[in-house]
Amino acid sequence: MKRILMAVCLCVSILCACGQVSNSDTSNWQEQSNRGQASDPDVPTWQEQYDLGVRYLSEGNYKEAIIAFTAAIEIDPKQAPAYVSRGDAYVRSGETEANLAAAKADYEQAIELEKTNVEGYLGLADVYIRLGDFDKAEEILRSALEIIGENQNISNKLDEFSSKTITDALGRPRKTITRSTDGEVLSFAVISRYNSDGNAERIDYYDASGQLLDYEIDTYIQNGMRKDRYDSNGSLMYYSVHTDLEEGEFYSRVESYNADGILEQYTLYGHEKTQYFDADGTSLGYDTYEYNDAGQRTKWTRFFGNGELREYYVTEYDSDGNRTMHTCYDADGTVRSYIDYTESD
Repeated sequence: MKRILMAVCLCVSILCACGQVSNSDTSNWQEQSNRGQASDPDVPTWQEQYDLGVRYLSEGNYKEAIIAFTAAIEIDPKQAPAYVSRGDAYVRSGETEANLAAAKADYEQAIELEKTNVEGYLGLADVYIRLGDFDKAEEILRSALEIIGENQNISNKLDEFSSKTITDALGRPRKTITRSTDGEVLSFAVISRYNSDGNAERIDYYDASGQLLDYEIDTYIQNGMRKDRYDSNGSLMYYSVHTDLEEGEFYSRVESYNADGILEQYTLYGHEKTQYFDADGTSLGYDTYEYNDAGQRTKWTRFFGNGELREYYVTEYDSDGNRTMHTCYDADGTVRSYIDYTESD
């Protein structure tokens, strides 16, 4: 009996000892596991890297923004905002083929992760706008509305496609449309390239069917710019040199040359008067301008070189400064045409 009791006690002791070791081991494993899950104070979190990228993006430091957003994506590749913001950084760092392709991939990934990501759809549409594929951009926005439902930002962007101007995400015109009074497209121009200062460098001109008519290349020089106009085959037709004037009655001088570089005429632009001359300096005519107290032009009068009245235009405004009527008159005061801005469309 005594032996049996001793054996039982021994077994209980062993079991207790085993239980103590097991509990101790479990506690140590849990502690080690918790330490592994806890963030290292020396290692940035996703939020810290993302916020850093946002700061660089707002400062215009796009290269560092891309690096920061990439680091955030490496920490957590399932967060759509980092892809959208990196796409924005790629676009703003320069409209190269590589940058636009990278931005497109990022916006698509953001949409893949989050089907209702509004900024992803707007960014993707913006890439296609910059590429000149306006139909694809519109298709993306309409598809977004079908998935997301009503969204004011997307609806506002879609409204541009039936207006006179389609802009990029920075508000710069990318397509300007000339329409008839009933809304029919007569012609349009596409600004396909801007420089780093936000100035247009290439403008393509099309007829209503989308056939390229000609295009313009703008080069910015000291105190002015040069505009070269080419036909659809790439042959130079003519060019003009624009020079800023710092003093006097006129603020700009524009010289017009033919394809052979021969001066044909020049123009002096002023706030109250513009004068036109041939290459020899003979007056071809001039315009005068009148303004209201708000600085808005109310009358534009055109004269022939001999001073005889040619025609004039009168613009009317409401009390809020919005244009209400623009009327063109012949020299004898007969109305030739007008635009009533108070009428719909």
